[in-house]
Amino acid sequence: MKKITLFLAIGAMSIGQLAAQETTKEKNLKVFKFDPLPLATSTLSLGVESFNADRTRSTEIHLGIRYRKDNDDYYYEVPVGVNGEPINQFSDWKGVTGTIARRFYVPAFRDREANILNQEASQSGVYFSPSLRLDFNQNEYDRSSYQYVSYDPDGKVDKYELMTRTGKINYLGAMPSLNFGVQFTVFQYAYIDLHVGGGVRIQSTNVLEETNTGTGNNYYYQDNAITTFVIKEGVQPTGGITFGLRL
Repeated sequence: MKKITLFLAIGAMSIGQLAAQETTKEKNLKVFKFDPLPLATSTLSLGVESFNADRTRSTEIHLGIRYRKDNDDYYYEVPVGVNGEPINQFSDWKGVTGTIARRFYVPAFRDREANILNQEASQSGVYFSPSLRLDFNQNEYDRSSYQYVSYDPDGKVDKYELMTRTGKINYLGAMPSLNFGVQFTVFQYAYIDLHVGGGVRIQSTNVLEETNTGTGNNYYYQDNAITTFVIKEGVQPTGGITFGLRL
C-alpha cells in the first residue's frame, strides 16, 4: 500500500510539473493584420501571420471582400425631341480575394532592445516571401446613352439614337509574386509591415450577359481603381503596408 501511495505521489508530481511547463511555455507568435490599401479598390482585407517556434519562418493568410455600388455613375437626360426615359448608368462590383504567403526571415524575426518607439523591448526582421493571390470579381453595369446621329434640317431637331450597353461579367484571376519586406514593432504589441515586389497576373473572363445595340460609337469609358489595379493582366508591381496586433 505504501508503494502504491508513493507511485501515485510521484505520478501526481510529474503531471503537475508537465502542466506547469505547458502553462509557462511561450506560444508561437501570431499577429492579426489589417491591410488598408485595398480600401481604395472597395475591399476590406484582414489576415493572420503565424510564426514557427524560432521565428525564422511564417505563413501569412489574407482574406478580403469587395463591394462597390455606383448607382449614380452618370445620369443621361433625354435629349430634346426624343421619346424615352432618362438613363441612370451604374457599375456595381462584387468579389472576394485570398492571398497565402510563405515568409523567410533572414536570419529571424528577433527580440531587440527598447527604442524610441518601444519603451520596454522591440522586435524586427527582414524577409523575402513568395505568395499566391486568387480573386473573383463580378461587374454588373448599364452604360447605355443617347448618342448624336445627325441634324434634321426640316424639323430643326438633332437626331439621337439610344445605344443600349448592359451586361454582367465574371473575372477569375491568379497572381503569383515575390516580395521583400521589413516588419517591426511599435509600442511593444503593435506591428508595422512594409513590402515591395512584383508578380504576374493571369485572368479568365466570362461574359454572363451582354447587350450592345446602336450603330454609332459609345464613348463611355469606365476607369476606376478596380479596373486600374485589380483586373489587369500581365506583369505588375506589388507593395503595401499592413498594421497588426499580437494575438
